[in-house]
Amino acid sequence: MIFSTVSGKFRRPGKRLGIDVQGRTRVVHLDQIGRCRLYGGLWLCAAVILGWRSLPYLGWVFDGQITPLQGDGPYYAVVLGIGIGWVKGRTVLRRSADRNIQRLWNIAERAPITAIFNVSVLVLLGGMMALGVVLRHAPYDPSVKAWVIGITYPAVTVALGMGGIRIIGGLREKEQVDRQCNGMPWIRSHFRT
Repeated sequence: MIFSTVSGKFRRPGKRLGIDVQGRTRVVHLDQIGRCRLYGGLWLCAAVILGWRSLPYLGWVFDGQITPLQGDGPYYAVVLGIGIGWVKGRTVLRRSADRNIQRLWNIAERAPITAIFNVSVLVLLGGMMALGVVLRHAPYDPSVKAWVIGITYPAVTVALGMGGIRIIGGLREKEQVDRQCNGMPWIRSHFRT
């Protein structure tokens, strides 16, 4: 039996979320749809956090310890960041999102929730967070720092947002292809996945 944390009741297997009690260990299971929604949601949360962290450098939220961009600088930085982020979101993160959709879809149905994070994803996340800390705390000119972060953070925000939406939206495409193919893998190659 599976215990649902949403309704607080026991449910049949095959539902979206459940907790199996195996001895003393509780393992949370998500199906493919739930894993893709969770993973895409995490990308969107990261985008919101980075967007929020860029606001003091753009001068739109006051922080006494940060030297913000002056004059029209914030607008130029945001436009440039959105342009770079759009290109990055349409190229690099689009391919990454498609690979993640495929990887999440191929994980076994009864795999634990921790299966969505493989080692390469954790290394990439750690590297990106370290790079963000270095950009914010490295001792260089505060006006240059405002330009670097004022362009980089909005660019990554847009790209991550596009990737997260693609993971959640691309899931619908995968479901439609699977329905059209009726589970026949030799037909699936004729549809866009």
